[in-house]
Amino acid sequence: MEADELAASYRAERDRIIHRLRDEDPARWTYAALARALGVSRELIALVTRRRSD
Repeated sequence: MEADELAASYRAERDRIIHRLRDEDPARWTYAALARALGVSRELIALVTRRRSD
């Protein structure tokens, strides 16, 4: 269970970074720019940002 908790912690930190950067400068931190910077897909960035609005 410890690995699951650690993974959840990393995901939460990733999501906080995405939200903070998008809030600070959405023109600079597009989905594509965030995806490149974090090494994830644009689809994941979109999912994380949409999840926040729900």
